[in-house]
Amino acid sequence: VFTALKGIPIRMISYGGSHHNISVLVKTDLKKQTLQAISNDLLNN
Repeated sequence: VFTALKGIPIRMISYGGSHHNISVLVKTDLKKQTLQAISNDLLNN
């Protein structure tokens, strides 16, 4: 996931209550780009 986000400035990373949860905070105008990058990475790997 972090490799997919390497070109996107991340403001905060939060690890959730389980080993299956990661939250990232990005600027609102980068939301679509961030979601597309994560989706592309997960679906292509």
